[in-house]
Amino acid sequence: MFGKGERRILIAAYRARDQQKLLPMLYRFEIELLEIPRIPRTPRKAIQELEKQLEGLAKERADFEIERKKLAKAEAREVSKLLELLEIQMERLGCAGLFGFTDATVVIEGWVPEKADLDPILSAATNGRHIIRIYKPQKVEVEAVPIQLENPKGVGDFELITEMYGLPKYDEVDPTPFLAFTFPLFFAICLSDAGYGLLLGLFMGSGIWFAKAFPRSLRRMMVVGAACTVVIGALIGGWFGFAPLWINPMENPIPILKLAVFIGILHIIVGFGVAAALKDFFRRDWRNLILNHIPRVLVVIGFFGLSFCALGVSLSDFGIDFTFSKMNLFEAFNPLALAPVMVVAFRILLYVGLGIGITGAVLMAKGLRERLSGPINVVYGITGLVADAASYSRLMALGIATGIIAYAINYIGGWLYEPLSPPLSYIVLVPLLIALFAAHCFNIFIQSLGAFIHTMRLHYVEFFGKFYEGGGEKFTPFKAKRMFTKVKRR
Repeated sequence: MFGKGERRILIAAYRARDQQKLLPMLYRFEIELLEIPRIPRTPRKAIQELEKQLEGLAKERADFEIERKKLAKAEAREVSKLLELLEIQMERLGCAGLFGFTDATVVIEGWVPEKADLDPILSAATNGRHIIRIYKPQKVEVEAVPIQLENPKGVGDFELITEMYGLPKYDEVDPTPFLAFTFPLFFAICLSDAGYGLLLGLFMGSGIWFAKAFPRSLRRMMVVGAACTVVIGALIGGWFGFAPLWINPMENPIPILKLAVFIGILHIIVGFGVAAALKDFFRRDWRNLILNHIPRVLVVIGFFGLSFCALGVSLSDFGIDFTFSKMNLFEAFNPLALAPVMVVAFRILLYVGLGIGITGAVLMAKGLRERLSGPINVVYGITGLVADAASYSRLMALGIATGIIAYAINYIGGWLYEPLSPPLSYIVLVPLLIALFAAHCFNIFIQSLGAFIHTMRLHYVEFFGKFYEGGGEKFTPFKAKRMFTKVKRR
């Protein structure tokens, strides 16, 4: 036996008269016979002739390869057209097997968008001999309904973020319109440098080859986020590390922290009070709306309102002459203590929300264990609200980090250039400016990536967690996918 691996050569000696008995045994063990032709020459001459034949075959192969490349260059588009037509025809034949047939009729069943007008299409295809039956999905079919998002042009670009998480189910709320407003806002606060926003917007909107590597919808999203960054950065972040117009967060970060927390609380309220309420409305789940989501909105407003009163939070940093009524923590949350009207209003919202929420937890519970744990979870859920609101402080942290690094780049550049005197300062100036520009570009890339990821995280965890389930299947209509061919209408 010669060779290695699965294919080996076995030399067996047997008597000629035993061949008929031996062959079935060899076939049983999947042994193939290697027929060696009879050569009326010496082995050496036979090997030489075979080597010459191999050389000739190699030359023929090279000629065929050259010819193939010429044909590919000359006929590539035509071959692509033919392949595309064959693929389309194969898909049609494959789908035809899914239809119902009789001698005189064809039954086609499938999903179509609600706004689709099928009558003229089917009339043209069947000369008016067709029957259409359209019905809305039943409750048991909700899981199987494919999803096609429909949003205005500017909003539709943000569908990418929704699809990355998972499409909504048929009876859910599409969160894309909310994302179209809050995503660029959060991104801008995280990046927080007007100069960086300007460069990012020019890069993503320029259409240069490197920018085209990103999906078009992502580039448009980034242009919107960059435009917001220019506005917000000019107020709180500055230009390439230089001082902003309104508040310098590196010197006084508290106003930006307040802004981040206020935005977070508002985002939570929108999640519970708008998006979740709309989902309950679509599902006609009035019980969950009244006993679960509305009480949560009341608890959020009441709890954080009393917390701001306990801290004596002022809005003067934002140009608003308003301060929450200052009280100590115990008095603020004590329903029996005398307090200003504002504090009393927040108490009513908090305790009414808790009361309805606890009642709802008991009424909607299944079994004794849930009835006992439900009220505890409602009260304990307040700690989750605090954690959610605190999570939005990352907006401030990322914004300050961008400004600090940009300022450090400028400081190092100035520290290197300041001791120099002419003519060395003139020689070094251009290379130093190029190095500073490269450093700022690198910072733009890192900070933009961080801003994008953390903005996504705030939406996926803090916002979507309040109302969104996802898990819908994308609607993929049966249609011819054409790149090289077109259909001419008569």
